[in-house]
Amino acid sequence: MSAEETLLGIMDPGTEVDLTGGVDRPRADDALYQQAPTPGPADYVPDADGMPKPAVPVAMPFAPPLAVDTLTCMADESRFVIRGDFREVLVEFRPDVVETKPDLSRAVAPAVMLRAILDCPTPRRAGLLRVILGPVRGYLAWRQAQVLGAGSLEALLWRHGPVRVEPIRPACIHYVRQMTDLQDADTAIFVERLCTARKTSDGVYLSMRDSQIHGCTMREPRDQKSEERIECFDMRKIELGRERIASGQTFDVDAALKGAEDPQNPGHRSGIFQ
Repeated sequence: MSAEETLLGIMDPGTEVDLTGGVDRPRADDALYQQAPTPGPADYVPDADGMPKPAVPVAMPFAPPLAVDTLTCMADESRFVIRGDFREVLVEFRPDVVETKPDLSRAVAPAVMLRAILDCPTPRRAGLLRVILGPVRGYLAWRQAQVLGAGSLEALLWRHGPVRVEPIRPACIHYVRQMTDLQDADTAIFVERLCTARKTSDGVYLSMRDSQIHGCTMREPRDQKSEERIECFDMRKIELGRERIASGQTFDVDAALKGAEDPQNPGHRSGIFQ
């Protein structure tokens, strides 16, 4: 029997021949072909007229929680500070004593600033006044306070007005948030988080929704803790490379996969080939 005859099913009229090659395909008698569900933005659901429409991504079951520690693009407002010329912290303030101005800047009242100046170590007071009042006025205010006492500082600060402060980690200037609604769901709110310093292959800004950014060297202003994480990672990779070259061992893919951590059960190593 030829291959053509076998495919046409004429070898035996009762023989069912699989022409799909094991691949699930739609049938002509299907009212609406329902393929196996696949997670991701390409999901489709039947509309009221029976035609498919994109599914609304209301929730992602495995999305990591949004946290300041794991999204370094965000601002950390657990403390507010005044920094020196080299971005060193000169003085810190609790969030409850910080005011938000109409331009969304943050500031502390003159009385709060005076108390912070008097409480900080003496060698740091001159530098703090220089940052607040400028090089010349800050130096003169410091010399005047040495002669006339803290009362002169209080009067000077009241004339100056509120003093600007910033979060211990300001938000990155490339970090953008937009709040919109979802398609066909007017009551659902969607917050888009974008990095304007990076673009995808399609030329759109990179979305960081449901992502974790532990470190970034494109961040502005730069964050010391963020870059230290990357530096430590690079140093560890360099050390591992030296150890592998020195030992002469090759990388065993099967062993690495078998020892991989199970994402469904953190802390448990279940090897995917077992």
